[in-house]
Amino acid sequence: MRYLITFKDVASKRILEEYNASNIKLFSNLKNITVCELSEESADELSRDDLILSVEIDCRDSFDAGGDSESGVRSYAHDLLEVKKYHDLGYKGQGIKIAIFDSGIQKHENLNIAGGFNAYDQNAPFDSNINNSHGTMVAGVLAGKGINGAPLGVAPECELYAVKLDDNVSTKNGSFWSEQIAGMDWAINNNIDIINCSFSGLTDSIARRSAFKAAHEAGIIICCSAGNMQNRVTDDRSTIGFPANYPFVVTTANVRSDKTRYVTSCLGKNINFSSGGVSITSTTTDRDNQVSIKYRSGTGTSYASPTIAGVIALIKNMFPTANNDKVLEILYENCERLGSFREYGAGIPKFPVNDFENVVIRDKGIGKKDVQIRSRYKTSGENIKLRRRNG
Repeated sequence: MRYLITFKDVASKRILEEYNASNIKLFSNLKNITVCELSEESADELSRDDLILSVEIDCRDSFDAGGDSESGVRSYAHDLLEVKKYHDLGYKGQGIKIAIFDSGIQKHENLNIAGGFNAYDQNAPFDSNINNSHGTMVAGVLAGKGINGAPLGVAPECELYAVKLDDNVSTKNGSFWSEQIAGMDWAINNNIDIINCSFSGLTDSIARRSAFKAAHEAGIIICCSAGNMQNRVTDDRSTIGFPANYPFVVTTANVRSDKTRYVTSCLGKNINFSSGGVSITSTTTDRDNQVSIKYRSGTGTSYASPTIAGVIALIKNMFPTANNDKVLEILYENCERLGSFREYGAGIPKFPVNDFENVVIRDKGIGKKDVQIRSRYKTSGENIKLRRRNG
């Protein structure tokens, strides 16, 4: 059985071999994490070793689409986010490296794919055996070129990378934690700026959390979909899973074109922003051709999250000297508030017109949420409060 092993310090292949581990995978940037195969008995013995923080069975998350259909609309998120204002000034994501962690991206007439990584089968191309259209659709929302009237992405000139997490078996399959971890190691090695993760699960993992946090600390902004499970429970319950619940990722909820929350969009305290993801037409797969020319529409937070990833790329173009904290401050300071934070986060990030230099960060000793700005975001494991310098 495959396990994720998190050491308290640097991982040791020698120690794992003492417990008869096989197929041991070490990572160049994630020094305390390993993936290996162990018997159940050996895994139990290893978990009691003083050098080990955790031993976890490698589990799987699901991709966060809420449903696909043949008909749909162009992405009204462009209007909500005022994307045209960026594009008219020439900001289209140029030079920003964005990786889609998903089921893979098929070559498509409306996409330029700069490269990628097959985390499921590292000996195979990143675009081999794609049976699930989810990743190709997410990619189109982010980076569609808009050729011949086809759907235009939020950041159509970004450098698009595909990190394939799917096992090629099922059109409804998902992503193993070990694949996500390998993908994060690859992203750090390849200087990725932004990652989109439109998948989730209800169970957390110490190893996966450590990998995502390492990527965050390496300077990568990780965007996550909030999930599509709220219609199964009452609204007083939070259904946001992982990785969206991590305090160092950017989590997006799904709203309709009238700016009301879509019924399936998950609720919870760790939502950051809202964007549109209902009946969105995007690029999709074509099993009969090597290069797809097909389009399809989908609904879910899966298609809201990449619009925020795209806007972050546009902000990075517009403010090239801003660090990641400042980029998020710009988004927060220019949000249109929609309602409660557990439904909408700070709201819809608009084209920046408010001066973001009047915002400062306080890492420690945070008490009540600032009432004047009424916004916060998650970073470095802490809830952060924003407040005006002179306010």
